[in-house]
Amino acid sequence: MQQYDLIVVGGGPGGYVAAIRAAQLGKKTALIERERVGGVCLNHGCIPTKTLYRTAEVLKEAASAANYGVRTENVTLDLAAARTRKQSVVDTLVGGVQSLLKANGVDVISGEASFTGAKTLAVGGETYTAGAILLATGSKTAVLPIEGIGLDGVLDSTAALRLDEIPQSLVIIGGGVIGVELAGIYKAFGAEVTIVEFLPAILSTLDGELAKFAAKRLAAQGVRILTATKVTKISGTRGDMTVFADSAEGTLELSCSHVLSCAGRVPNTDGLKLEAAGVAFDRKGIKVDEDYQTNVPGVYAIGDVTGRMMLAHVASEEGRVCVERICGFFSRVDYALVPSCVFAYPEMASIGKTEEQLKAEGADYTVSRFQFAGNGKALSLGETEGFVKMLAKSDLSEILGVHIAGAHTSDLIAEAAMAMKSMLTVEEAAKTMRAHPTLSEALMECTQRFLGEAIHVPPKKKL
Repeated sequence: MQQYDLIVVGGGPGGYVAAIRAAQLGKKTALIERERVGGVCLNHGCIPTKTLYRTAEVLKEAASAANYGVRTENVTLDLAAARTRKQSVVDTLVGGVQSLLKANGVDVISGEASFTGAKTLAVGGETYTAGAILLATGSKTAVLPIEGIGLDGVLDSTAALRLDEIPQSLVIIGGGVIGVELAGIYKAFGAEVTIVEFLPAILSTLDGELAKFAAKRLAAQGVRILTATKVTKISGTRGDMTVFADSAEGTLELSCSHVLSCAGRVPNTDGLKLEAAGVAFDRKGIKVDEDYQTNVPGVYAIGDVTGRMMLAHVASEEGRVCVERICGFFSRVDYALVPSCVFAYPEMASIGKTEEQLKAEGADYTVSRFQFAGNGKALSLGETEGFVKMLAKSDLSEILGVHIAGAHTSDLIAEAAMAMKSMLTVEEAAKTMRAHPTLSEALMECTQRFLGEAIHVPPKKKL
């Protein structure tokens, strides 16, 4: 039986970060992974999606190159080459994680772990024990209770990233982040795309203005969106399928070549045999306290498997914080300041409260907006669609939320995160100089507008 200070189960963005941080803090650490390190995010989710997103983005740019004085003809998609590039990016990052684990002295054990006791794990006939065990096994695609959901031709997000042909027509079940991102990619690749969403709006967790902007832009790109619509049945075979759905207009029959189920994810506890350790869990995930400790002393859980906030960067931060708390540090995750991004065309990003949340709380707040059309860098990029929306306390002492749509907003949101984490007042944020010409000036002018000092905004008309 091999003994460690800490064993981490799951090598995704939460698990490998936790393992490396533990090694940095002097702990003898092992990481158990049944597939490749990097988890779903690196191998089947975030990174492959963003790589294909970039391919679609280049395809769109090439199609509009004449607007920039560049002549191109016969621009086509080479899907095989795009898939090769995607896999190359993934392989490079996986290799990087493997090298970092080795360099930090983390023992990587390949195989599926299962509990045989509170502090013991079995992997391929070998037994391992540790002073602390950290579960970071992530999540898996939720399977909807729909007749025909298991038919050939019904894809999940992982399968959608491995297709060797572009669907002629695609019905996407679910208008959340994954569904919207894949809708944009496959529409750019040439598929006819329909999103079917059960709720009254797509991207329902975003600020309402961002969600409406996304719906408008998708429609302009030719994506059909059906909201308040429930899929009841799927029939047919790959290439010739029918999706049946109920809406206010009655029963719809949607013909398509493929169906893509993007109805969220659920915690992955498969094979762990949590009962053998006495770890409490339910369909929503493993239960943990503020130290990420389960009901069993010395057994911890982080990331998607806890069912809290299913984001890769949240899992990474929880992994770091959990290990530091095990080692006696008083670290914490600020769940009020978690940035989120949607890689649509254009991108969208958010942090903090939405206006809907502030209204529900009865908060005393004010709003400022700035359009990308007033930003010189956005104009030079040809990316004037979008805006910055900021929410602040009415006395301007605190920024409560920032919501951005437009080019490179997945990077811009970090500026808002830093300002809010540093508890800058609106005036302090407004008087922070930005380089010119940059997209960050849009955030500056949005804060200046609270103060009536924005330059590139027409003044309010006097009554």
